[in-house]
Amino acid sequence: MTKINVEDIKKYNAALKQQKDRANKLIAQRDYKKAEMEKACRELSEELGIDVTPHNVKDILEERKRKIENAVKTGNEILQRIQDEEARIISGEVIEDVGSLDESAFGDVSILGDLTPPPSVDVLEL
Repeated sequence: MTKINVEDIKKYNAALKQQKDRANKLIAQRDYKKAEMEKACRELSEELGIDVTPHNVKDILEERKRKIENAVKTGNEILQRIQDEEARIISGEVIEDVGSLDESAFGDVSILGDLTPPPSVDVLEL
């Protein structure tokens, strides 16, 4: 008959308990993070008005990021055109362009009638 070493059993039990404690700690951390992720998804769903889940949150993030980047790019292009136009105005190009237009560029404006502004009316203080 083999002899059972009590010390080996105690070491095994201590190591087993340590592994179980570590596993329980990891399970608790996983559950906590899962609950936090689900809570964040619910909040995002309410705020965005679309169904956000842990499975689609990355796709939604990428789509939103792409839309924002496109909006910023378009906005920067518009701002650049405005700055270019302002530079043209400051340099006098626009004034020269307007000065070189003849009346035929505007078509038949006679249909507009008399464009003389009405006389101004003084407002009486009460």
